[in-house]
Amino acid sequence: MQLPNGTNAQVTHIGQVRLFHHITLHNVLLVPSFSYNHLSTSKLTNSGVISLVVLGNLCFLQDLSK
Repeated sequence: MQLPNGTNAQVTHIGQVRLFHHITLHNVLLVPSFSYNHLSTSKLTNSGVISLVVLGNLCFLQDLSK
């Protein structure tokens, strides 16, 4: 996987992660060299079923399918 700074990071697994009982992220990449979890907000919101609102240090996810 190529990072925005031009370096490469090795992806060892691809799977899914359940955020909540009704929100599952698919095609999640496991990159062991990353020290933190990263979430692509554009991929999350472009799915069309989730809205993301960021207010200061708060982040709200809303399931639009319900």
